[in-house]
Amino acid sequence: MSKKIVLLNSSFVSARKDNVQNTEPHLRVGMALLAAVLRKEGHDVLICDPQADRSGLAEIVNKIISFCPQFLGMPAYTEETHDAARIAEAVKKENPGIATLVGGHHVTALPEETLKQFLMFDIGVVGEGETTFKEVVKGTPLNEVQGIVYRDDQGGVHLNPPRGEFEDLEAQPFPAWHLYDLNKYHIIPVEPLRGCPYTCVFCFRALGVNVRYKNPQRIVDEIEHNIVTYGLKRFSLKCGTFPLKKSHAMEVFQEIIRRNLKIEWIASTRVNTVDEELIRAMKDSGCVDVSLGIESAEPEILKQCGKGTSPQQAEKVLKIFKKIGIKSVEMNFILGLPGETTESLKKTRKFALKMRHYSSRTNFAILTPFPATAIYDMAEKNKGGYSLRTHDWSEYCKQAGVALEFDQFSRKELIRFQTGCYLSYYLLSPVKVFKLFSFKRAWGLIKKIFV
Repeated sequence: MSKKIVLLNSSFVSARKDNVQNTEPHLRVGMALLAAVLRKEGHDVLICDPQADRSGLAEIVNKIISFCPQFLGMPAYTEETHDAARIAEAVKKENPGIATLVGGHHVTALPEETLKQFLMFDIGVVGEGETTFKEVVKGTPLNEVQGIVYRDDQGGVHLNPPRGEFEDLEAQPFPAWHLYDLNKYHIIPVEPLRGCPYTCVFCFRALGVNVRYKNPQRIVDEIEHNIVTYGLKRFSLKCGTFPLKKSHAMEVFQEIIRRNLKIEWIASTRVNTVDEELIRAMKDSGCVDVSLGIESAEPEILKQCGKGTSPQQAEKVLKIFKKIGIKSVEMNFILGLPGETTESLKKTRKFALKMRHYSSRTNFAILTPFPATAIYDMAEKNKGGYSLRTHDWSEYCKQAGVALEFDQFSRKELIRFQTGCYLSYYLLSPVKVFKLFSFKRAWGLIKKIFV
């Protein structure tokens, strides 16, 4: 039996707490895939995005209610969990019979805690959601659905076993981008793989540590489908670390070149997964922008946080990207990692400034204790010089630096150091300031000086 379902691309309806953080609306491939799976089952799906539409709570609730859905599916990074709860609560006031489902990193990390804290969520989708959501909509008894946490009629919260099998990535339909107003977004994501084999202490591997690579032919088929169907020419392959395995990535790039697809694409990768041959193939296949997780310039810190890279690797790779001619290269650092000292912070800033010639932009995040990470566990137990400052999940953003207390530094010290890093990197280059740092972000940064 056909059901009516509303899916949100994002759940943000509140003003973000830190303007330095990049908050541009972006498409989430997981929701578009879920929409495609549900439509294939014969269901009627409406996609809404309050962030892209700049909708307030009342406006998005009216849009949802007017569709008369039986199910509401919401994604939630940790930072947007409170907003998702606000939407669910307001919708339930208008339609008490609707089933509200929340998915994403936060509920996967804290399944039972999330439903106990937010009474307006009926079901939490833990991990991959395509088959799980499909079974819920089909009417499978909740106690038989793997990969969910749910609330029973008496209000009790139950966590079911995880799904026994991963999604078959090759059997999935293409994402349902026709349900979106694509004019509101700058770039279309394409998912090349799922999972991450690395063990960084600051990262939660919501899709597991076993990497599943999509067939290169299938990846390029999807890109070509988007070109033909939607007239798109710019894509993001940032859904996970990519390139990750050289042989897989090379097949993708060679297939793009073989088909003569004149596209531009961006990616996010590591400094130990690329070399000159691969970077050249990236450039030849249309790569124009790459984001690199460097994190620190102190080797011992990189070792302690499980990064598995070195500053020497980062410097070498940055120079190769510059040599090959990738248009834009972003460096990403995290301030406050295990073992951090005033000297290591200065070393990281010095490295970033040294590499300015080889990069286009940079981020200096302050360590955030995302749930289910090693850092979160340490902070909960007041170990490693960390303690949790708040459980207000809306404060868990990478630029604000307010979720964690550090024994080694005061919060103000880290924020001011972060501000100094940004000013040092950007103000020495007017081109970088005006082209790559928006007025909103710049004003947010200036305000941090007076913290």
